[in-house]
Formats: sequence, C-alpha cells, structure tokens
Amino acid sequence: MPGSARGCRWAGLSLSHVSSLRESALESGSWAYFVEHRIPLPTMQVEFRAVGGRLIGRVDFWWESAGLIGECDGRMKYSTASDLYREKVREDALREEGQRFIRWGWRDLGDRGLAVRLRRALAGA
Repeated sequence: MPGSARGCRWAGLSLSHVSSLRESALESGSWAYFVEHRIPLPTMQVEFRAVGGRLIGRVDFWWESAGLIGECDGRMKYSTASDLYREKVREDALREEGQRFIRWGWRDLGDRGLAVRLRRALAGA
C-alpha cells in the first residue's frame, strides 16, 4: 500500500480523522478504515466497570448495539510476557461481563478481510 495511489488516498483519509480520542496512529488508521469500508462507527475509549465500580479496563472501540469490543494492537504493545498476560486477564474479565472481542493490527488495514470480519461480528455471527 505505501507509495501507491490507494496508499496516498488512505493516508489522507487517516489524517482527516485524527482526534484526541484516538491514542495512536493505528487507532486513527482504523477509524479511516471504518469510514472507507462503511463500517458503523463505534464509540471510542470506553471504560468498563465491574459490579461495585471496579475498573476492568478501557477499550479502543465499542459497538454497543452488538456488544462488540474492537482492539487494535501494534507490534510493540505487549513487549513482555507480563504485558501479554495482563491483557489476557483484562480481556477475560470483559468477556465475563458479556462483551465479545475482535482484534486487528496494521497488516489487517491493508485489505477487505477485516471489513468482512467486522461485519460478521457486528451481525452477531
């Protein structure tokens, strides 16, 4: 995609969707991907709490009507085994609250496969 006409168009679209709610270039790129592929736009940076108010975690994207959490993960996000384990514990706690998950990375933004996966997950499949 870099250096291609599509890559330049996609980069421009990504830049037009920069927001303080998006905490990384991958989140901005994901938002542009949603727009480009006509994926319903989610709420961003939503905090989930357990009964009693304990914070379970904050998620990148949340499609409330589908009970679907979207997390975009760059290569450097989990630099140690402890980081990865903490993320697993957080995801397990969110699943216990009835949420479903879909994850993607930079590579996924380069084709339509993610759009297919997102539509399927949003439909509850």
